Amino acid sequence: MLALDGDKKALDMIERFDNLTLPQPARYLLAAALARNTRDTDRVKLYLSSAPAQPWSVRESDGTLGSDVRNAAVGGLLSAPGR
Repeated sequence: MLALDGDKKALDMIERFDNLTLPQPARYLLAAALARNTRDTDRVKLYLSSAPAQPWSVRESDGTLGSDVRNAAVGGLLSAPGR
């Protein structure tokens, strides 16, 4: 979350997770931090295509929208031109 706020040190720490298989929502948060701070869409697309992620199929019942629909929406926002 610090990387989303522009903390450069936190942004550099994203690389620590490059080779770990993370749930898709976690990978999307890291990609969003990368996009927010670098404004380099090609780098973000490469990051999302090369960093391992696994589907997150847990359904939340507490109103947090933890679902496949949310995952698809976040992924779409990250790959949208001009983002």
